[in-house]
Amino acid sequence: MAVAAAEAAPRAPRTKFARKVGMDVSPSRIELGCGDHKREGFFGIDIAPGSAVDLVLDVEKEPLPFADDSVEYIYSSHTFEHLERPGSPIPTLREIVRVARHGATVEIWTPYGKSNDALLLGHRNFYTETHWQHICFLYDEFYLGKGPGRFVWEKSQYVLTHGCMEELARVGITIDFALKYMYNVALEFGVFLKVDKTLTKGPSTVPARELGYARGQLLQAPAAPRPEDDLRSILSRDLKKHFPRIHALARSAYRAVK
Repeated sequence: MAVAAAEAAPRAPRTKFARKVGMDVSPSRIELGCGDHKREGFFGIDIAPGSAVDLVLDVEKEPLPFADDSVEYIYSSHTFEHLERPGSPIPTLREIVRVARHGATVEIWTPYGKSNDALLLGHRNFYTETHWQHICFLYDEFYLGKGPGRFVWEKSQYVLTHGCMEELARVGITIDFALKYMYNVALEFGVFLKVDKTLTKGPSTVPARELGYARGQLLQAPAAPRPEDDLRSILSRDLKKHFPRIHALARSAYRAVK
């Protein structure tokens, strides 16, 4: 019933911290770490002042100045990899859960941990799927506390290195294998979480996966590779082209053992 009341409230009361910083707004959509490129329609929060920043706030040290159950969409892009205080991102995650309405969407983008972009100077954390498994359901009590309020991981969106899907298909490597074992396949990824304020244990989910070369521009899965384009055929073709005598010896040896 408390959840329903929060959803029905048109305007949440100000918190003590909001009064302290002189805030008199209760936005329903907020962006953490907005910088100078705030998402349209969102209330921007950043550690440093800027033209697009609505509130200067250190989310690692200070609580969000919004009432419980008052925010319907929390967005963050390339901020979480910079959080570095001991215990981070636990305080920030718990604040997100506190201010979120039941059913709110949380969208968080970071560089993909297995990419060169993740290893740039200034990045402190290298997020992959494993981090979000720990946060959402494997060790959710550690990250989010004992009280009700959990993340339901609904989908992930991957921005891939341009052309890699076609190259992988050409040599017969699946995107599942590539994301799991290879490097620089994905450059960044976003997780889309739903906040459930009734749960004390996060559900173990397999999130939907979306792939693209830019955010929101999704790709269709490429056609299965032709037999002549599998890795063995490509290597054989290149060997025949550049080293014909070695290719002939290899074929003779193959026929002998076959």
